[in-house]
Amino acid sequence: MWVVAQEEKGVVQECWVKTCKVYWPSGPNAANAHKSKQKPGPDWTSFDLFKTKFRLGNFTN
Repeated sequence: MWVVAQEEKGVVQECWVKTCKVYWPSGPNAANAHKSKQKPGPDWTSFDLFKTKFRLGNFTN
């Protein structure tokens, strides 16, 4: 277990955030998981969510 001391900012799928946790895919394929809108799996790493700056509604490309 470890704690990341610095604040990280980023954009993730809304389904990657649950109960004050952000889930991140394991391995080097985070961009592919984001692009294909994958749901978090049991092997994904979780991080504490400190704040949400804003949320956007659903949209399609």
